[in-house]
Amino acid sequence: MAGDMALAVRSARALDAQHSLPPDGTLLLLADAVDARDWKQARSLTDRIAAEKLFAFMVPIMRAWIAYGAHDGDPLAPLQTVPVGSIGASYADEHNALLLIATGKETAGVAAIGALQLPEGARSARLRIAAAAELDRRHKHDAALAMLTGDSPPIRIARATLEAHRKLPGAIDTPAAGIAELYVRIAADLNKQQTAPLALGFARMATMLAPDASEGWLVTATLLSLSGANDAALEAVGHVPPDDPFAGGARDTRLTLLVRAGHAEDGEE
Repeated sequence: MAGDMALAVRSARALDAQHSLPPDGTLLLLADAVDARDWKQARSLTDRIAAEKLFAFMVPIMRAWIAYGAHDGDPLAPLQTVPVGSIGASYADEHNALLLIATGKETAGVAAIGALQLPEGARSARLRIAAAAELDRRHKHDAALAMLTGDSPPIRIARATLEAHRKLPGAIDTPAAGIAELYVRIAADLNKQQTAPLALGFARMATMLAPDASEGWLVTATLLSLSGANDAALEAVGHVPPDDPFAGGARDTRLTLLVRAGHAEDGEE
């Protein structure tokens, strides 16, 4: 929760050696294996997560990204095992779309993003920007621009970035980025269920896996502020660069935290 990932991993390994590691600790070990590109260990840990059952709904998505990273089999195949209407179905649908684009099936990926029918908001903007960033990276500039529909500030900034032929951040094109995306989405969903400590653990793991992704830092800052850890929240939101599509949200969060701490004048800098 404090963001010391090296210490967290050492602690998880020590608990695991004593057969005392809770299920969310296994997710941390999985994140560490993915970060190290140790696909054999990552596969072993996904089998364990499935056996532990609590987070088994995440396993097909993890296996899909691991297969993508290891270049071993069809990365889309594990997602076909997710039952329609199950707890993991909406997560799987999102990652199916992202993986279609990442594997070069751009037309199918764009269609899959459109079929998600997400309500307008930060989540929809995040997925569209991620897809647009990957499409542009694959030299599908027009398709990338077409993905950026809507008039929210992040979408407008992303569109302007592409129109200026600058690199758009936020592409989800590695197992680390894909699993980080899964973790941060679960963190946000857990927060809605008022399970903030567990949600913060997921958000912190997301920042470990994808330290350049703004969404993880913004969710982390929100969760830290809810627990009263304003200084840590300010540190987290400081990781969002000023040219990021979600920089406006970061500035708003920072100002709120400064006002809460009685330092509103610092927000005027």
